Amino acid sequence: MTVTRLRSPIALLVGAALALFGAAAAPSASATGGHGGHHGGEEQTKPGQETCPDGGGWTKTDIGGERTSVEVQATEGFVIVEYCVKASTEVEFHDVEPGQETVVIASPATNGNGETQAISHYSVREVPVEEAEEPTYPAPVCEGGVTVTYPEGSQGQGWNHVNVTVENLESDEEVTLNFHNDADDWSGVVSFDATTHADWPGWEHYAYTWVQVAGTDLHWGETGEEPVVCGEKPEEPGTPEEPEEPTEPTLEGSIVSTDCIADAPWITYDVRVTPADAELDDRTAELVLTDGTRTETITLGELGEDGTLAGRTLWPGAEVAEDGVTPIAWPGWERLDDGTWVETDENFAWTREGVTATLVVNPDLAVENFAYPPPTSACANPPQDTETPGTPAPTEPVDQTVTPAEPGDTPSDEAPAPAAAGDDELPQTGSDVLIYALVAFVLLAVGGTVLVVRRRV
Repeated sequence: MTVTRLRSPIALLVGAALALFGAAAAPSASATGGHGGHHGGEEQTKPGQETCPDGGGWTKTDIGGERTSVEVQATEGFVIVEYCVKASTEVEFHDVEPGQETVVIASPATNGNGETQAISHYSVREVPVEEAEEPTYPAPVCEGGVTVTYPEGSQGQGWNHVNVTVENLESDEEVTLNFHNDADDWSGVVSFDATTHADWPGWEHYAYTWVQVAGTDLHWGETGEEPVVCGEKPEEPGTPEEPEEPTEPTLEGSIVSTDCIADAPWITYDVRVTPADAELDDRTAELVLTDGTRTETITLGELGEDGTLAGRTLWPGAEVAEDGVTPIAWPGWERLDDGTWVETDENFAWTREGVTATLVVNPDLAVENFAYPPPTSACANPPQDTETPGTPAPTEPVDQTVTPAEPGDTPSDEAPAPAAAGDDELPQTGSDVLIYALVAFVLLAVGGTVLVVRRRV
């Protein structure tokens, strides 16, 4: 057989081989091509791969293309309360609280370059609008406990337990009691009294502090609600009341001043304790003088019931006579036996300059601008005479007799010399001038007589 004769059989064999090869390759190309999702029929997934739920309240939707987010609208009369999304191999579930009519679902996955992966499919769970609304119920009460009004259609939604926490007001213990309905969900209006629970500890003084009702997201007692107190905590017998913190007393408003009164140095004071009813360990008021080295304490007296004391006292070293007014001694001065006064370093001389004063009761108060009274000749120092201070010196009598001039003496035109300073003569007055005038008149008369006699001779 020649080659020419074999051409037709060879061509038939090659064609059959190619057809068989194409049939084998076709399924492989179909499995790897395109981005097709689930468009009906059974979903193609790898063994063990997670996916979003479909059915049992969930509605699943597949997406084709490269979308990385999608806006989903709830069915009319319903709200979306939960959704699931898958991108690449990532599957995520999200709660929507409160339920929404529209939600935006975003891809949860990125690739190795940080690029967001396309969503392959999502599922949403919807509930009727009235079921999504949170039910409300009042705070617990001591008689009747917790009252819950359940919404319509609560059966089958897990409304079958309530948790109540109470606190013992005497020991601060807490206990949480659970009310559970094993047969069905509660509906309508139901009360839960903690004192009727099988595990109630029998407390007499307690408070409701927390309540959780299954089927709601409401936890009473977590958003600022005050505990509901049932039975006030009794006072323990013999327990004394806590004493109030005593108020620290002060001497604010007190006044101390120095004055010269009838030429004697005095210290005037007006002491005031605030508050007036302050508890004081000692109610004696004192004035303490010091120059930094020496100290003199002057006792002023006892504070009255109203917390005040006013009066005056002599400066240290000063004295007055029995009349209580006339000064007879001054600080820094000493009277000698002959009645004269001399300065001395004794008799509280150091108090006359550079002293500070502090008013002392229970609190202390520094006296500002405290100093010896401004000096006057009589207040600062004793009078410089030998008599008792305050008594004027006696005045020596002045001989006012005039001796007439001898005959033949001529009157002098010169005025009589004034008395020397310190002489015991009184100063000239109108009566002295009259005497001199009479003397001058007599002298003139005598002189005239002598002249007449001589002319006659």
